Amino acid sequence: MQGENWQLGQTLDGFNDLLYGGFGLMKSNEEVMLIWNEFSSSKAALGYTATRDYYLAKLAPGSPFNQSWFQGQLTALEAGHGKTYFDIILEIIGEHANIHLIER
Repeated sequence: MQGENWQLGQTLDGFNDLLYGGFGLMKSNEEVMLIWNEFSSSKAALGYTATRDYYLAKLAPGSPFNQSWFQGQLTALEAGHGKTYFDIILEIIGEHANIHLIER
């Protein structure tokens, strides 16, 4: 976000917006090499437990988020066929043809 006087939210939506570019250092549709250091460590850290905690936070009493959607995601995760937070991040990156992920 260099050169910007605002910041993206620290959310998956914000991360997705960042990959579209058009602000900061990245121009729209610019070819980008995204180097993910400690890839395997990140996979472990953003696995089942972190994902479950993420969904539970979204389901907390008074949460403004779509409760039925997050409950469905949690149910799928607990049943062994839901996406982890890590999987979701990879899916977001994969939706951007101009972003080339390098796993280290």
